[in-house]
Amino acid sequence: MRVKINPRRMSSVAGEVIRESHRRGKKEPRAARWARQRAERGFSDADCWSLDHYLATIIAGALRQLRKASAGYPADLTKERWDAILAKMTRGFEAVDQHLFDPGLTEEEQRQFRRSMQLFRRWFFDLWW
Repeated sequence: MRVKINPRRMSSVAGEVIRESHRRGKKEPRAARWARQRAERGFSDADCWSLDHYLATIIAGALRQLRKASAGYPADLTKERWDAILAKMTRGFEAVDQHLFDPGLTEEEQRQFRRSMQLFRRWFFDLWW
């Protein structure tokens, strides 16, 4: 069975390994194993290399999708307020995801991420559509 790998859907580290091997004109031999692991258990060994970035990528993408497709929101909020909360959460996780090989987040990005995590923790059980 042939498995098509989309490096953008992998953890940032695994995606970078595969992109680099493609740039050199070689196939990454571990890519098929990582895809099987993801299908079997929901994550791969490669995703665990940099779990923080992997989770930030997944959460940011899921929050973007939730904002786009959601018809519901918590009963004590308006749709507009819920959309603003989801947008703030998304920005914080995107900031982490964009700094894969950088030394760290700027002070503003750290503040944004801390706020994002507070919102994520507070509204965790309301992340549905």
